[in-house]
Amino acid sequence: MKRIFPVVAMCLAACGAPAFNAIAPEQAQATPTFELCQTYGALAVVIGKGPESRAVIRTELTRRGAMTNSDWLAVDNNNLGLGSSKCSILAEYGKPLMVSQNSYSEAMVFSGGVSAAFKNDRAVVFTAPPK
Repeated sequence: MKRIFPVVAMCLAACGAPAFNAIAPEQAQATPTFELCQTYGALAVVIGKGPESRAVIRTELTRRGAMTNSDWLAVDNNNLGLGSSKCSILAEYGKPLMVSQNSYSEAMVFSGGVSAAFKNDRAVVFTAPPK
């Protein structure tokens, strides 16, 4: 019994994050921008080819002009807030749990108590738990 516990614990730790096949540059080029942004965020916890795919997505979003160097710096340092681009918030937090749109803005709620409202693809409201 004592020998089984470490093996089971290692399996559970390795199985906690989903495995993922790499995204090819051609796939990234064919994927809509905001879908790429949220995929980048979702891949943060993925094992396997997750880091490789994040690099492909990062290159493609930069090539499209969807993310600037300052956007990437904010994502890398978890320093998002008012004025952040919609893509940078999606790249940090992944796919939203809920999206609501009206004629004025678009609001999103993410896991972990994060929410944002966007006007012209910029955050006009941003809330997150204290760091």
